Amino acid sequence: MSFEEGMSSKSLISFSYKHSFVDKKGVDTRLQSAQNALLLQEDTIRRSERERKTMLDQITALERQLLGLDNEKKQILVRNFSFNFARK
Repeated sequence: MSFEEGMSSKSLISFSYKHSFVDKKGVDTRLQSAQNALLLQEDTIRRSERERKTMLDQITALERQLLGLDNEKKQILVRNFSFNFARK
């Protein structure tokens, strides 16, 4: 005799209803967990993009600073060369 055969139709309906409710609750819980995970991922992606933009801005500023220092170095070398050349 199977499980269903041993149960009356009323208890089988009651069991099915309770079982489907538990399954629905489990599905709802898993769905909510998946949605929460997606929200966290989206937040992490947005934060990473902000950090990436900040880093790119910092790199750009450092490149400009390096270019300015390189130009300053060239001017100093030209002045020193001109000064040494004029002394000779």
